[in-house]
Amino acid sequence: MTTFLLLAALMVGVAVLVLVRPLLLPAVGSRPALVTAIVLGLGVPLAAAALYYQFSNFSWEDAELPAAQGGAPSVPQMLARLERRLKDHPDNLSDWMMLGRSNFVLKDYAKAVDAYEHAYRLTGGSNADVDASLAEALAMTDRQTLTGRGAELLDQALKADPKNPRALWYGGVVAYNAGNRELARSRFVAVLDLDPPVEVARTLAAQINRIDGELGRKPDPKLVAMAEAGGDAAAGGPGAAAAPDAGPRGPAGPGAAAGPVVRLKVSVSPALRSRIDGSGTLFVFAQDPDAPGPPLAVRRFEPGQPLPVELELSTADAMVPSRTLAKVQRARIVARYSRSGQPLADHGDLFGEVSYELSRSDRAPVVIDQVVP
Repeated sequence: MTTFLLLAALMVGVAVLVLVRPLLLPAVGSRPALVTAIVLGLGVPLAAAALYYQFSNFSWEDAELPAAQGGAPSVPQMLARLERRLKDHPDNLSDWMMLGRSNFVLKDYAKAVDAYEHAYRLTGGSNADVDASLAEALAMTDRQTLTGRGAELLDQALKADPKNPRALWYGGVVAYNAGNRELARSRFVAVLDLDPPVEVARTLAAQINRIDGELGRKPDPKLVAMAEAGGDAAAGGPGAAAAPDAGPRGPAGPGAAAGPVVRLKVSVSPALRSRIDGSGTLFVFAQDPDAPGPPLAVRRFEPGQPLPVELELSTADAMVPSRTLAKVQRARIVARYSRSGQPLADHGDLFGEVSYELSRSDRAPVVIDQVVP
């Protein structure tokens, strides 16, 4: 970009010289047109710069963001930019949703709730995604909200969109915990009908089988086979369905995880193991190696997470809807142990990285073996 700007400046300078030089040469019987020359000499470059800034598709704000050390994405800068933009355009629904989604993925649930509350006020409870997102974020701050306002929000979401995967998922949990097994079963079956990822389908099958047992029904052989294929992945009961694992499966809901899945095993090298004291926070990012910007997917683990750890990244872990793992054939995976607990790399943080082809199906090892200078 710098080379382009230099060439553009040179071209503008040549244009100004062509325009101004005749004005500085006095014609017969006249004086040089100094005022006109000055106006053109200053006006042309300023006008060219203003027009390019206004109508080009280059992101000037992004260009000013410093590259993070150790390959880390500039997540705090991205959030700060969103917040600044919302101060000027508080009615931008998509930006409020993006801010809520980003904070949810980073487990800052209070800020996620605040962003979704703004979105809810803009839509008046008529948008299923907004209602379900707010209910989910509220549940992460206080599980009891699923029996109060959260349940009401989920009912609103299902009225607006009966096939909203997140509303069906959490709505099934609410119904089960309220003792309404039939409603819980119908909602879990509805999620299963949306063709969710294999891991989610296995968990749902196990939950539906459990409900059938509680209702005294014969198990469905297809659901039994599906659940048994999942092993430990389907071990949890329906009441635990709303509890995310280490890093929520993203604000996009169970059905949104359909698509490519990155399977990883993160470990630490023997040379650095003594520096993992349990007080830091593990972040795992998937980045587009050919296009800088926000990560394609991100997971955050609570402090004290033991290593090694196995995990999956999917489209449900995206921070920006337009930037997901479905957009690339290859991703750069960065696992970083942050001493400060912040996603931006800092001096002394430990990290490791690996290139991941989305076509692979095995679990790729990521070894934390480097230190951010």
